[in-house]
Amino acid sequence: MEICTTQYMLGRYFNDIYNLDRVIKKNSKATTIPLLHDTKDLKFGLINFLLLSRSKNKKYYEFGFTLFEKIFYFKFFNNFFSKKLNLEKIKFCGTDISDRFIFFCKNFYKNYTVRVSKNIKKDLFLNSVFYSKGVTLLYEKKNMSCLNNFIKYSESGSFDISFYPQKKF
Repeated sequence: MEICTTQYMLGRYFNDIYNLDRVIKKNSKATTIPLLHDTKDLKFGLINFLLLSRSKNKKYYEFGFTLFEKIFYFKFFNNFFSKKLNLEKIKFCGTDISDRFIFFCKNFYKNYTVRVSKNIKKDLFLNSVFYSKGVTLLYEKKNMSCLNNFIKYSESGSFDISFYPQKKF
């Protein structure tokens, strides 16, 4: 099951990275939003970009591996602001159960400081800008304990929990 889900998610993220990279290479302000698998990722990418730009520690932690594409969102948003994030000075950290995501994150971002693990480690999220999708938290057995620790020990953060009208469940 992990292979099928991971391959599906990697395909989605690679497509997003490709479309964001096309805008970055054109050095445009993007009058249209690139074709993304979920436009909410754009919103949360911006929220995390702004939190990171105000961060004292310049450390970003993600529980679940949208970290893999989040770095490209940060590159994308650097096109819009005069004060840029120096991505090479940010410590990118994350936790995910997928060996494939860990492999691609470590190898795709060799120019950046990236620390990833299959296990939740306090030193990865301590004093960081934290982010997670709510669905990822649902899969963690100790999710309330983890979320409490993320909130308690992170500098700031956000998480995406989506609610839908009853008829769309």
